[in-house]
Amino acid sequence: MKKDIQPNVDHLFEQHLLLIKTLYELEKTNCVSSTIDDRACEPSAFLWKNLKHQSNRSLSLEQEFEHFSSFPEFSLAALLESLQDILTHASHLTIAQSEDNKLSYCISGQVSLDELKKLCEHHIFHHPDENKK
Repeated sequence: MKKDIQPNVDHLFEQHLLLIKTLYELEKTNCVSSTIDDRACEPSAFLWKNLKHQSNRSLSLEQEFEHFSSFPEFSLAALLESLQDILTHASHLTIAQSEDNKLSYCISGQVSLDELKKLCEHHIFHHPDENKK
């Protein structure tokens, strides 16, 4: 690894640890979601969702897309939540909208090493053609 990027990697690791601690603290409050919608700030909109609460799932994609122009972060949340295979072990979803009309998102979760091994074995068994690359 190049030495000139090491401080950035170290900072990223520190921020990752802070994020994990913050998500854990939010989870302890039993909060299921939170939003910030301030078009004067950067990011101008922010959505956090606790995906462990099934009752917190977004509306259907069709319902969310009806409100796309006003709340695109909810449309992205609904789209990401529709990817059930990927989100099996997801715990939290954060989405931030910037002034340049882009949405940044982060899906976080955790999986035990035993569960990861089972997931890999399941994927290899059910997708043999993808593993020949």
